[in-house]
Amino acid sequence: MDEDESVAGAAGRKGKGKRRGAKTEINVVSGKAPRSGVQVKKKDFLDQVVDASGGKKTEVRGVLDAALALIAERLMAGDEIALPPLGRLRMVREKDNGKARIATLRLQLPGEGEVAADPLAEAGD
Repeated sequence: MDEDESVAGAAGRKGKGKRRGAKTEINVVSGKAPRSGVQVKKKDFLDQVVDASGGKKTEVRGVLDAALALIAERLMAGDEIALPPLGRLRMVREKDNGKARIATLRLQLPGEGEVAADPLAEAGD
């Protein structure tokens, strides 16, 4: 995979050209992503969410499972998901190699010190 392929999905959408003030995008080329070397398992992630939220583990597990399932469903439908403060996420490529479905995702991170608007908030919240 070359550098042009890593951004092909971003350039291939009609009417979705580069906008003024667009956020910085991190392009991963040849799998050389910066990483800490730690894979966070769902159980550990759940424990961290429980600690951060102060909720009950059984309740948080249900909410986390529903949220992850909905994120996967929306990405598979081709939607872009805005999840402040994480950023915007969308699938740019998908293939089935016979053993597993492989998806390439694009995460557009918010700029430094930037607080993204919450698209899930109702008017007046």
